[in-house]
Amino acid sequence: MHLNPFDDAKNELLTAARKVADRPGMFGSLLLHGLVALIIFLFIVKNTSQTSPQAAFHVVSIDLIRLGEETVSPSAPRKAVVPQEQAARPQEAASPTRETVSPTGRKPAPEDALDAKLRVLAQLRQPPTKLNLQGTGASNVDAASNGMPGNEATYSIRDYVRAQVERRWYYDFAKLGGRNVTVPIRIAMKRDGTIVSADIVEEERAKHDVAYRDVALSARNATLLSSPITLPPGDYPKVMHMTLDMNPRDVLR
Repeated sequence: MHLNPFDDAKNELLTAARKVADRPGMFGSLLLHGLVALIIFLFIVKNTSQTSPQAAFHVVSIDLIRLGEETVSPSAPRKAVVPQEQAARPQEAASPTRETVSPTGRKPAPEDALDAKLRVLAQLRQPPTKLNLQGTGASNVDAASNGMPGNEATYSIRDYVRAQVERRWYYDFAKLGGRNVTVPIRIAMKRDGTIVSADIVEEERAKHDVAYRDVALSARNATLLSSPITLPPGDYPKVMHMTLDMNPRDVLR
């Protein structure tokens, strides 16, 4: 039976393949792996050559400059501070009365209400009359020298004394609340202003009223602390007796 030529070629190839397969496959394996590696390398090279030119690195040349010995620039010189002239203050309006200046160049301290009151009372001048002051060693007093005629002269002296005692009266008047308390203090005073005695007139009330007793004791102590009293010029008896009506409201004014 005559075979087809194609079948003969096929059989020959199969026979040759069997012969090759029967041999040691070391050389064939190396050849196969080499072909695979070559294909992969060619594929990578092809893709790399097709990359965009924008992704390529650009080499920029930089010129080096050699600095001198001093690399820090000198600081700018500071400008000198120019003192600014202060604006002249507007001239103060001239007061109607000029302030008196003592020979030492110091201004006198402003006089308080008591000093002003004493000064005004001392400057009063009235027609001369006589005033009889009762008491041990009492003598007639020239009322003109005391500032007021008749019984008003006694009131002016009492006003002097009470005003100076109130300056020494230190008491917590808040303890009284809204009470209006007047404490009569009977005093004996020498002609030089020294207070010899100071007594609480309403002693019985002070024994029963605790608040009144505290106010009365503080008023009596203030009277003794204010000695000697400054009196205006005048002819006074050796000892003068008078009653001071001390009211806390007068101190708080």
